[in-house]
Amino acid sequence: MLWDIRSAKGSLLILDQYNGEDYASSNSVSTAHNGAVNGIMFTSDGLHLVTVGTDCRMRLWNSVSGRNMMVNYGRLDNDSKTCVKFSLSSSSEPEAIFIQDFDSTNINMYDMWSGSKVRSLEGHYSQVNVVVYHPEYQELYSAGADRNMLVWMPQTGQEMAYDDYLSDLNTDKNTKRTKVNFTSRVAMQDAWSSDED
Repeated sequence: MLWDIRSAKGSLLILDQYNGEDYASSNSVSTAHNGAVNGIMFTSDGLHLVTVGTDCRMRLWNSVSGRNMMVNYGRLDNDSKTCVKFSLSSSSEPEAIFIQDFDSTNINMYDMWSGSKVRSLEGHYSQVNVVVYHPEYQELYSAGADRNMLVWMPQTGQEMAYDDYLSDLNTDKNTKRTKVNFTSRVAMQDAWSSDED
């Protein structure tokens, strides 16, 4: 349910994962997920809403009608008891959802409209805790339990060609390599802590 916090008289909208169709006769109440919802974010235009639940599903909703857009993102092994901090890109092609991979130290990038997994971003040494997309700079920021904050930037054509050249030198020709079109760098050094502690 979406509530108007200015008036507690009733909900604005009820999100129903089955769009009103009676798939679960045991469920007499409409629910957005079959588990707790621990992540929610509007698209930049406000027309859609993305939710993440402990039922290991991510869903895309029409925020005007409340209808489930029925996009299949596959299974997300989300057993987190805390808020999942994911991010949505805007004004980029493809429009993407960036979310931590709950089984590894990667960040998964999904096409928002098709649900297909575009790629995994590798760079953290421990669980990723938060990802934030900056639309003006087309950069993705991530922070993890490894105490690192990384900035992910789209690669230019020249950088991709150099990466392909290096991979040809260092890999077997029979091995397929997925191109990652984002590079990372450490965002900032910790100047406040002391190594003497």
